[in-house]
Amino acid sequence: MTRDMDASKPESPNPMYVGVMFCSSDITVCGRENEQLADKEVYITARAVKAALESQGHRVDLVDLGKTGFEKLGIYDWIFNLAENVCGFPYQEYEVTEIIEKLGIGFTGSGSACFK
Repeated sequence: MTRDMDASKPESPNPMYVGVMFCSSDITVCGRENEQLADKEVYITARAVKAALESQGHRVDLVDLGKTGFEKLGIYDWIFNLAENVCGFPYQEYEVTEIIEKLGIGFTGSGSACFK
């Protein structure tokens, strides 16, 4: 599934409802404090992606899977996927994209078959 998301256009003639998906966690396991830094960096990236897409006329939400899960993803036309896993759940990277594929939503990045 492909859709036109050319950033060189001043505004999209067909605006989409986009979810910028990432995962953060308030829980840090001892010895893995670097994960909190990674969470902060992905949040900064998610905000920058949101701003860029909004500047092109798209409606955009930040979707933190660590807080919301996958339940509400079906409302989006497209997912900008920054999530590698879901904190607190035993999902592997391919399972995150596999769930989006099953919902029939277009998304950025590789499909689940690439991660298996």
